[in-house]
Amino acid sequence: MLSIAMVIVLIGLIFIQTYWIKNAFEVKEKQFNQLVNKALDEVIAKLEVREGARRFDVQVEMLNRLYAQKYSVQSETTHIRKSSISASFKFYVNDSLVSSADSFDSSELDGEYLITLQKSYSDRIAMMENLFGPEMIANRSINDMIDQETLTKIISRTLKNKGIETPFEYAVRESNFRTLFATKNYKVNSKYSQVKRTLYPNELYFNTYYLAIYFPKSNLFHSEVNYMAFISVLLILTVVFIFTYTIWVIFRQKQLSKIKNDFISNMTHELKTPISTISLASQMLDDTSIPIEKKNMGYISRVIREEIKRLSGQVEKVLQMSIFDESKEKLKHNKIDIHEILEKVNDSFELRIKEQEGSLQIVKNAKIHHILADNVHITNVISSLVDNAIKYSKEKPDIIIEAHNKRNGIEIRIKDKGIGIPKEYQKKIFDRFFRVPAGNVHDVKGFGLGLSYVKGIVEKHKGSIKVISELNVGTEFRIHLPFNGLINK
Repeated sequence: MLSIAMVIVLIGLIFIQTYWIKNAFEVKEKQFNQLVNKALDEVIAKLEVREGARRFDVQVEMLNRLYAQKYSVQSETTHIRKSSISASFKFYVNDSLVSSADSFDSSELDGEYLITLQKSYSDRIAMMENLFGPEMIANRSINDMIDQETLTKIISRTLKNKGIETPFEYAVRESNFRTLFATKNYKVNSKYSQVKRTLYPNELYFNTYYLAIYFPKSNLFHSEVNYMAFISVLLILTVVFIFTYTIWVIFRQKQLSKIKNDFISNMTHELKTPISTISLASQMLDDTSIPIEKKNMGYISRVIREEIKRLSGQVEKVLQMSIFDESKEKLKHNKIDIHEILEKVNDSFELRIKEQEGSLQIVKNAKIHHILADNVHITNVISSLVDNAIKYSKEKPDIIIEAHNKRNGIEIRIKDKGIGIPKEYQKKIFDRFFRVPAGNVHDVKGFGLGLSYVKGIVEKHKGSIKVISELNVGTEFRIHLPFNGLINK
């Protein structure tokens, strides 16, 4: 239930964070688009006011020339009259007098004031056109009104004033979609969303042109929202990792708890059996109702001795594994003969094999059979595997131990024809306390420490071990032990 609750909470957290990030992106994108649209409105207004200022100068100059020709006045009078007429068309921008395109280009105008100025200029230009007629302004080209370099500067400066410093691409196109000029990397069919504005919308005698602009690299990826989104994603991934690790630890602890309980149960049984046997033997010795000559003292003493030996072996195995795990056990590397160790193992199991009418065959094929290793522990490793082969045999044990040289070392193969190990458990058999929970394995005594010890010793010798097994066919363990530099000395 706890795991299910944690999963539900985690899914809810991920959903909320994803929704927040998505919503934040949408809000930021909307704000960005609003800024771009407002900036382009100002760009169009600037262009129109700039053109109005230029035309204002031209038309006033024309008016003065006509006045001078009509009345044949001297130049000074004409200049005075021009100044008088011009004064009525001059406007103040940020406390500076603006009456021409040149002076306008050097001015920084507030957006709202710029729109007002655009309307004012348009009204005054319309009045001038009414005086002189539309023939003065007909058939004008866009190139006469603005060039690409100036337009680029105006767009860049306006966007920067709005806090938009992202690279952009733009083009000026006619209504028939003919491109007049564009930036180097502008693409008509770009995948990015383009914003369009009509140039000089208040012109009556003018072809329709429009400005198209887009941003290849959106500044959203450099915004505070993206930074917070990155932090949120990082935190979510951290929570997912911690959650996964916690679940893994919970299941691992549950598994270890089960293994521990099995170990305690097995150990209790293993220790209880010899203790019970010794207790019965001592009771027989203490029983005064049985004459001493009928107590079979030799048999009783042998039983007590064997059970004590068995009990000591079990205790020693647990202590040995404990010391090994704490890394207190130091290996004593000496020159040892693997063939000789195999013969000793054969001798130690000879009687046990004969009692079960089995066979143990030693094959010594290693041309170089000396290595630097700990004699006691290597002997224990081989003995432990042979002991398992005997215990897990179906009826009569049939075991082959083979040694041969391989990969700058010696490979020892211990093969039996026992019950085998199910494939799903073959990777777990080297885990401490693990015992295969199937078939006759439950009938075999042990703590589940043997193979864990074997693997630990082999790896401490910089070797490796693997198992090849088939259920109801048999098992083969392959141990590789390196020379550890012995043959180089």
